[in-house]
Amino acid sequence: MGSFGSSPGARLELTPGRRGEARLLDAAGRLILRWPPQGGAPQAAVAYPADPLAAGAALVEASDDAAAGQEKAALARAVKARRAALERRAEAVRGDLGRLGSVARLQKTGQLLLAQGARVPRGAAKALLDDWETGGKIEIALDPSRPAKAQAEAFFAKARRYQRGEAVMRARLAETERALSAIAALEADIAAAEARPEALEPLAQRARSLGVSRAELAGEPGASGARALRAGRPAPRRPFHAYRSASGAAILVGRGAEDNDALTTKHARPHDLWLHAKGVTGSHVVVPLAKGASCPADVLVDAATLAAHFSDARGEAVCEVSYVQRRYVRKPRGAAPGAVVFDREKVIAVRIEDGRLSRLLATKEEG
Repeated sequence: MGSFGSSPGARLELTPGRRGEARLLDAAGRLILRWPPQGGAPQAAVAYPADPLAAGAALVEASDDAAAGQEKAALARAVKARRAALERRAEAVRGDLGRLGSVARLQKTGQLLLAQGARVPRGAAKALLDDWETGGKIEIALDPSRPAKAQAEAFFAKARRYQRGEAVMRARLAETERALSAIAALEADIAAAEARPEALEPLAQRARSLGVSRAELAGEPGASGARALRAGRPAPRRPFHAYRSASGAAILVGRGAEDNDALTTKHARPHDLWLHAKGVTGSHVVVPLAKGASCPADVLVDAATLAAHFSDARGEAVCEVSYVQRRYVRKPRGAAPGAVVFDREKVIAVRIEDGRLSRLLATKEEG
């Protein structure tokens, strides 16, 4: 055992070897600090020299190596999670593009309903139309509260929405595929990199440029389910997807009717901003705000753009969006999933800009 006087009143004692230990003692010989804690053995792979000072240097070096290895592993995990999120996004966009094949069918249904709607009984929930092209029949669902012929425009409008959204969807898919290519190259570079800070930092910068947050890179608990992933469990499903405004502000978008309820009643705080496309079915949108803060104008327009896009008004050039503080939104007892009422409504008429929408969709953080 060797001793080293670190100050007139304290000393460091080192016991080299595979069961080595470092102890810091005060002037009276009382233990101040011990490594490993509780006398646990250091890593067996580390060989410590007999000289106490050299043993201390070996402990520091082993600690630095372990920290760099953990940093590399955290970086690899975060980039892998980002790749999985991008793959899910690409698959979703391909699904949206696949629905473009229904445009001709929607237009045809609208034309048949417009021509034959007069013989559909009032209040009917469905109609059986003659298909003039094939000589067969086409059955369609109707809204019993509206005349059949008036509903033909709904089929035409849906077809127009799909057509208008095609350019945005194709741009988003191309952007996502470029990001996937960059992520794949980054994963290969991380695997080949040495576990040294100077080698890992440029790779971390590349990861951040591809949408990986600093919290994810650090492996912080709660960052994209990092705690659950480290425990070998899948990350809990969130009822919303998160997007980012140009200024970096978070915008939360409900994933479905029941998810809308969870977002609004369980996640949103009373002082957060709540938005919904006016007069149509759509996602609840929440902008988290600091207490007493107001929503910046650019963030409001971004949030309204998302509210319009994730609603039945998707594809329209202009959409009215209601917005209020969450405290004024109520869920009536017995109401259908996603159905709410609200007071003190304000309305913004947002013009959908393809560039703005593409930028927002590219920031999607999977829930």
